[in-house]
Amino acid sequence: MNTDYRIRVGFFRRLKTRKLEKRLGESGVLALLKLWEYATEFRPEGDLSGISNEDLELAIGWKHDAPLIQTLADVGFLDGEEGDYQLHDWIEHNPWVSDSTERSDAARLSRLARKYPETAKKIRASGQRGI
Repeated sequence: MNTDYRIRVGFFRRLKTRKLEKRLGESGVLALLKLWEYATEFRPEGDLSGISNEDLELAIGWKHDAPLIQTLADVGFLDGEEGDYQLHDWIEHNPWVSDSTERSDAARLSRLARKYPETAKKIRASGQRGI
C-alpha cells in the first residue's frame, strides 16, 4: 500500500490552484489534497471512473454546498466527465503511486517463486509479470 504521494514545488502558485482557491477558498485546495490522498490509497492509477461526484465528495469529507468535483474539472485538475474522471497527469506527477499495483503483483509472484518455483516459472512463461 502506498504511504505518500507527490506535490510539485510551485503547486500553490499554479494558475489552476489559484483559480480553485478563488472559487472555493482554501477548503477547496485542501479538498483536492484529500482527493489525491484518497486516490493514492484506493485508486493509485488515478482512475476515478465509476464514482459519482457526490460519492467522491463524501469520500473526502467535502461539507460545502459548492460543487467541488465539477469545479476541479472546470479548473483542470480532473479530466473526463462525471462517473468517468481521471486525475489530470497523475501518472506523470506520481509515477511511484500509479505503478504500485504492478509492483505488488510482481512481489506476489516473487513470493510464489520462492515456495513454488515451477508454478511461478509457468506464470512467467505465459508472459505475466505478476499475480
